[in-house]
Amino acid sequence: MKQTGTILTAQLLILLCFAPIQLSARESRVELGGTQGWEDRLVSAANLELAPGRRDMQQLVLRQGGYLVGPHTELYVDFDTVGFRDAARNYTVAGREERTEAHGYRGAAAVFRGSQDGLRLQSSRVGMFSPGAVWDDFTMEFYLYPASLSEREQILHWQGSLSNGSHSVAQQLIVEVRNRRLVFRFHNMFFAPDGTPLTVEVPGRDGLIPRRWNHHMLRYDADTGLLEYLVDEVPQEILHVTSSGNESGDASRIRIGSGSSRELLLGSRFTGFMDEFRVERSFVEAPYRAALVNETGVAVSRVIDLGRSTARLSRIDAEYATPGETDIFFEYRIGENRVGMDGVEAEWAPFTPNEDMDNLPRGRYLQVRAELFADGNLDQSPSITSISPVYEAPPPPAPPVRVTAEAQDGSVRLQWSPVMDPEIEGYVVYYGTQPGRYFSGDSDLGLSPLDVGLATEIEITGLENGRLYYFAVAAYDRAGTVYETVPSREVNARPTRHAR
Repeated sequence: MKQTGTILTAQLLILLCFAPIQLSARESRVELGGTQGWEDRLVSAANLELAPGRRDMQQLVLRQGGYLVGPHTELYVDFDTVGFRDAARNYTVAGREERTEAHGYRGAAAVFRGSQDGLRLQSSRVGMFSPGAVWDDFTMEFYLYPASLSEREQILHWQGSLSNGSHSVAQQLIVEVRNRRLVFRFHNMFFAPDGTPLTVEVPGRDGLIPRRWNHHMLRYDADTGLLEYLVDEVPQEILHVTSSGNESGDASRIRIGSGSSRELLLGSRFTGFMDEFRVERSFVEAPYRAALVNETGVAVSRVIDLGRSTARLSRIDAEYATPGETDIFFEYRIGENRVGMDGVEAEWAPFTPNEDMDNLPRGRYLQVRAELFADGNLDQSPSITSISPVYEAPPPPAPPVRVTAEAQDGSVRLQWSPVMDPEIEGYVVYYGTQPGRYFSGDSDLGLSPLDVGLATEIEITGLENGRLYYFAVAAYDRAGTVYETVPSREVNARPTRHAR
């Protein structure tokens, strides 16, 4: 005789996650996502992440893109996390940190509200802005969403000084708004081959439009002296910082003075959003501008127990969106047997969400799969807010009938008629000392309820003579005690040493 009062934790969690919602006498629904959330609902979610959706619900979307930190990465802040961090671990970020997930180009973005303070990025290691550094190839890039393009708004500011004989030369790097364009200004940072400090300005050609994201990139090739500014990969200005002013001359180098600061200031007096700020110690040939990491993502639900093998799948509802050229392919599989904890022994079949199923497929165990596809430019992602299988749940088996209780000396003998249902795998007996409260542990067989297998009678021994006990019997199917029928009618008996 084995006790069934405890249930495997994993089974109980799955049961709670996928508790059905009764729609009618025969129809039930299980919700994945939506108001129930996605936690513990999925076996896998490859290349997917959760994003805020409508009505404060989380939705599945393709994972947002981002740069990979490499050996030449000087600085990379994506602003996606609370507490901005340099992914290259060369700088610490200080200042008032404010971010938005609703308006980021990729994920979240930094918010600037016109303060002079901005964000301060302090170098913690030897790098490009360390005193005495000499630059070779480099690239600076970022996404910008200006609110107003006010004159002299600063995107980036750095200052230093270089000793030049008996006096010091002030150095500055400023990226600022002038006449609705961005201008990169290197003051006494480039040095000609003969040692002469140069002031180099790289202005944008096209005026920017407020409240629109643009990608800005400035890159330098130290071999040819090519200095190029691009907006959304379109060249705005091309200079050759060489002795001749063209690619045939000797290239200049940037030198950082010994009295220089290791601190960069982002967004001073700027109003708007900034995202994906990166500095590389290399000439980046092509910016990675896709908003998404990959073109596809796959979500697979955990196994959903529909209760009985005679359950019929009516349809699978889904709340989802496929903007532009994005798409989602949905599949399901339903069968009698599980494969481990995370699979169903059946073939995947496509389905159209929110439409009735053909032939009402039957089975006890169900899984749902969704494959999400981005648009061709990897700019837009489809989304899934919820997936809700709807099924016809057969009524539970009838409870055991003709239950009788016969008092014995220190025991009670129970008998009942078997439940005529092929799903039934056994019976449990509840007993207690109050009507409807079966919490007793008096019997030497164990605590209530007692698992008796397929037996239809039992003598419950070790009971106290003279005490009235109450009993009920319930059947369970092949899922064990996770699923039980409605208990039988209650019977009672009082053990006595005078029993015949």
